[in-house]
Amino acid sequence: MARQVAARGSAQLRQVVAVDGSFLTLSAACSPWSVHKRHEAGVRVQMAYAVGMQVPTRLQVTLADVNDVTAFKGWELTPWRGWAVLLDVGYYAHRVFRGCGRPVCIS
Repeated sequence: MARQVAARGSAQLRQVVAVDGSFLTLSAACSPWSVHKRHEAGVRVQMAYAVGMQVPTRLQVTLADVNDVTAFKGWELTPWRGWAVLLDVGYYAHRVFRGCGRPVCIS
């Protein structure tokens, strides 16, 4: 029964992708290459996660001085046309995501 419910849930979510980025702090002593400009030592990781498949579908690591929206500009978004894209509301204001359609907010 639990497997049937899980399978049904993943089928409903098969066209849902979550997109976000995060900063990972690194040791400046061990990773001097990761120190850029005024940023602390570290890297930014941008990821797309297919919710229904429960796997990351895209992973990108950039230097600390590259913001997430700049990194996302290089991504091909057309495979997600018609999908529900979950993203931080701050990303939606940027041109790279404007063509995705009208945002839907669920509270």
